[in-house]
Amino acid sequence: MLSFTEAIAEELRGTEITATALCPGPTATDFQRRAKIEGTRLMKSKPLGMMDASEVAEIGYRGFLDGEVVIIPGFMNKAVVQSVRLGPRSLVRRIAHKLQEN
Repeated sequence: MLSFTEAIAEELRGTEITATALCPGPTATDFQRRAKIEGTRLMKSKPLGMMDASEVAEIGYRGFLDGEVVIIPGFMNKAVVQSVRLGPRSLVRRIAHKLQEN
């Protein structure tokens, strides 16, 4: 979805239409309970810097108004994204798998 949004944003550059991807990371909502993922390692660890939905929405909305293409709210989310980009794919896959386990 991210690559798709970036591609569309590039095609729309110079027009009055924008495309924005909001990549919030774990967000404090009722989603975890409803998706029955409260018991996963990620949720048990109470992710550092986990933001509430109103914070994420405000940051996303401001970024959208500023014409940002990719919005990653919060320092911890930005740090995780950078580590994923720099880490070997095999390691990233293993970590992601472990975080999703109960």
